[in-house]
Amino acid sequence: MGLIQSWSGKAVIFLLVSLMNVLPASAEKVTRKDMDVVYQYRQINDGFGNIRLIQISGYVKNRDPRMASRVDISFKLSWQSRSSDVKKLEFINLPPNDIQDFEFEIDLGTQPDVLSSVICTIERIKFSKQREASPLTDNNIVLHDFYTLPRLNEEGKDFLNILKGMCTQHRFEIPLQNEFETTNEYETRLNEAENDHFSRLMDELEKRYGQLLGGQNAVVRFLPRTYRNSIVYLSECSAYFQIPIRFGRYNADRRMFENVSMVPRTFPYPPMTLVPDTLLNLIHKSGMFFLRKDEFFIEREEARIWRSDERFLVLEVTVRNGVVQNGPYFSDFCIVEKIQVKNTQTGRIIREWSIVAE
Repeated sequence: MGLIQSWSGKAVIFLLVSLMNVLPASAEKVTRKDMDVVYQYRQINDGFGNIRLIQISGYVKNRDPRMASRVDISFKLSWQSRSSDVKKLEFINLPPNDIQDFEFEIDLGTQPDVLSSVICTIERIKFSKQREASPLTDNNIVLHDFYTLPRLNEEGKDFLNILKGMCTQHRFEIPLQNEFETTNEYETRLNEAENDHFSRLMDELEKRYGQLLGGQNAVVRFLPRTYRNSIVYLSECSAYFQIPIRFGRYNADRRMFENVSMVPRTFPYPPMTLVPDTLLNLIHKSGMFFLRKDEFFIEREEARIWRSDERFLVLEVTVRNGVVQNGPYFSDFCIVEKIQVKNTQTGRIIREWSIVAE
């Protein structure tokens, strides 16, 4: 019995060591239209010659002076006995001369096989051409208005309706590829046509949104900004709203307020909205603003002041409507520029968080 136990232990050790047996392959490179994909793969076997796991890692590099709004690549793994595996990867908003890493695994589980080949293909590349700001005219308006929560919700709906209506009314006609045109030439022409269509939509959006805010002849410019590697077009007009904030019991041992809440606890704003990170954890998701957590860290002496002023404390939030390019069309992408904890009696700003353009 002891001999069996001893041999069993050795077998387990041998198997564990074998599972770490990795067969590296040299890096390979695929290039298309100033876009490079460099990758390598490793075959991990179980010590008995059976390949059970493939690890593929590498990076995508944009050598073009333009922003790559989308890059689609695929990996096809061909096997000796089983059908091929295909893994598709999508990269969004890759700046000029920038690199995005990737890594994934193909697990064969209980069906090991022999790998015949790994083929990487760059299937699609789209470049975005930044739209320059429209020239100023006498019709341009720049507003910074106070909004009630119902008004905020209604304008969010109106803004989305403008975007959806324009994309429906102004359909993009995909040009046909002629017989003497290479795939790269056609995709370049298609990309330029999409960018031109997007630019024309933006011209009209500035007029329609201006009419919503300021009347028949008003125009609101949407200016390009970069946030988290994305080109965002933000309205020159902004809105701010206030919402009371309340604090539960102060936990002196943990040095934080517990059961922190807003009044109301949630409120709607339909467009997609990027919110800065805050200690109060205000977030926007699925068309709603709410607090992710109900705890707030604060030192005891300052907490006493907050408690005495609690009935005057609000969150003051500044938001701008905006869009991002999505091929020939646009998608909603609004920004909460600034969040403040404010004393409405004294006007004092106690805390402030903001999103800074790159």
